[in-house]
Amino acid sequence: MRKATRRRKPKLSSVPRGYVSKAANGANREAASKKSSLWYEDAYIWWIALAGLLGLTWFAFHFGLTSGWFLDDYGNIVNNQALNLSTLSLPTLWHAIWSFNAGPLGRPISLASFAIERYFYGVDPYVFKVTNLALHLATTVLIAGFTRSLLAVWRNRFSPDTPAWRVNWIALTIAAFWALHPVNLTPILYAVQRETILANMFMAGGLWAYVAIRRHLSTNWPTLALLIVTSAVFTGLAAFSKEIGALLPLLLFLVEFFVLRFRDHEDAPARKLWVFYILLLVIPGILGLWWMLPGAFPAGYLKRPFTLGERVLTEGRVVVFYLGLVIAPRLSAMGLYHDDIAISTGLFSPPTTFLSFLLIGALLATAWWLRKRKPLVSLGIVWFFAAQVLESTIWPLEIAFEHRIYLADWGIILAVFALVILPLRRLQWRRIGIAVCALAFIALTAGTMVRSWHWRSNLALAKVLAHNHPESPRSTYLLARLYTNLSLSGHEGYAQLAFQAAHTAALVPHAGLDPWVAMVLLAAQTGRKVQPAWFDGMAKAVKDRPLTVSDVNALEALVSCYSKHQCKIQRSSLDRLFTAIYHSPRITQLGMNYANVLVTQANLIGYDTPAQRARSGPLLIKAAKAMPGIAQFQVNVFNVELEDGHVGAAREAFENIRKLNHLGKLDYLIDRLRPQLEEAERKAQAAPPATTP
Repeated sequence: MRKATRRRKPKLSSVPRGYVSKAANGANREAASKKSSLWYEDAYIWWIALAGLLGLTWFAFHFGLTSGWFLDDYGNIVNNQALNLSTLSLPTLWHAIWSFNAGPLGRPISLASFAIERYFYGVDPYVFKVTNLALHLATTVLIAGFTRSLLAVWRNRFSPDTPAWRVNWIALTIAAFWALHPVNLTPILYAVQRETILANMFMAGGLWAYVAIRRHLSTNWPTLALLIVTSAVFTGLAAFSKEIGALLPLLLFLVEFFVLRFRDHEDAPARKLWVFYILLLVIPGILGLWWMLPGAFPAGYLKRPFTLGERVLTEGRVVVFYLGLVIAPRLSAMGLYHDDIAISTGLFSPPTTFLSFLLIGALLATAWWLRKRKPLVSLGIVWFFAAQVLESTIWPLEIAFEHRIYLADWGIILAVFALVILPLRRLQWRRIGIAVCALAFIALTAGTMVRSWHWRSNLALAKVLAHNHPESPRSTYLLARLYTNLSLSGHEGYAQLAFQAAHTAALVPHAGLDPWVAMVLLAAQTGRKVQPAWFDGMAKAVKDRPLTVSDVNALEALVSCYSKHQCKIQRSSLDRLFTAIYHSPRITQLGMNYANVLVTQANLIGYDTPAQRARSGPLLIKAAKAMPGIAQFQVNVFNVELEDGHVGAAREAFENIRKLNHLGKLDYLIDRLRPQLEEAERKAQAAPPATTP
């Protein structure tokens, strides 16, 4: 009999069909929530946001594109006839890029851009400023890319639990704060400071390339060669735009020291990198100092109203002033000119000198203390100071300009975000951080728009500058000059305002010849009486301080007005002014300024008759001896000697010009002078010899 078997019931699932457990439901909801919030992780959204940033940046700065030329714009662009290309050919362009002694390296890339733009569009400040703004936008893209790569390296090495998308958006926010910071306005709307933008643009490109290569490649010899070539190219492009570009290897070293830590992407030691820094930082740094120091000390300080020690002490206060402009921007403190900053004559004179150096020391000590725990904070602090090594330390430059921190301020912005925003972990604190960033960004953008609106015209800006900087000789004189120009151009209603503004500017401490000359020109050309006291004021203005470039320009304008018979000025007044200038401090040691004064006096005497040339010629020769490395002074001698039939002396001047023709930069000029000299020599040989009675 077969044994009955019990049929097993199918084992039921612990979860009924169609039912989802609470745990699974929560996981699904979390997955769905994560999937629905992925929009901010999309790379396309990041790039769209970057494009939006560029559009907003253009809008914020576009108000000031309609302003005109300022300060060094005239010498570098407007009055630089070498940039006036008749044809766009290599010889003429080569001559143009070496036409102006703007710095030790000549800044040929910047001058080439000026020459090409002037060839196509003429001397239109609007076009030059539009180009500057476009270059600023390109630099913004490079800054965003570099910051994103840098924070990605920081995340991988120091905070792997931080989401990649969060790091990317913080990088873009840092770039946005930099792009729209009001302190970065002057390089854009001050046309000649394209030099600053170009140098920093190439530096940003070099920084991004370096971090990208170090991030993805092992540090073997081929990679090292790639790093050397890439960084050398970007350094060269930056330095030949403006000398600050030579700081690129130093900034690369700071990135390496604080973040990359001389380890490759596999966390292996990258000892071969020391070869890179010896070749690109140590050796060039030593050679650069050996080359530049003799020309800067003491000769560079002879034309400054301060000594080396006074400049170093003052720069401590200036750097802290820059720091305040970055962290807490005040539009009233900003300006095109900062010649109203008092010179520090001692560590406690004024007392803020000592306090400034105390703050700088504290910041550097904090950076060293935080270098392992918060490397980005340390990098940002040291970056701010390192990026100013050439322009805010020992070199005999003017005391302060805002464009000097065009890239330096990125370090402070990075440090603030690394200290305040990056550490936020909890969602509620992140939301508060986002809200604070949004408010700060709105305030920053609004400040930039207001400042850009101030720059909508030269007159609008001059009014703001004169109000905010009443002790600034240049700011107060700018308003006087613009009123004077308006009056002389037919708007007679501005004459009284021009006299008032010029008189106010003349009474500002350390004012130069400019306001006095403005009053003379205005009075002479509007039928008013020229007051003898104005020439007394000129003599006092040059008595106790070295003659400046602005003084020389004012003197040239005064002599030109007299020579063209447009100004009824007594010749004796001009002669007394030249006598006072030749008794001003260190006048014969001022190089270019002294040479230009000599040429201006020669122009006053004239060249029309042999008697005039007998008096003006020696002045031109003396100017050429004062600046033997400037070809134009040799050309002046060549012309006057040739006119007098002194062929031998003309040949000597011509040979001096040939000696200055480094890399063929004067070929264009030599080709123009050679036929004149050869024709004069042929006539001299054909002439019968002089007979003695």
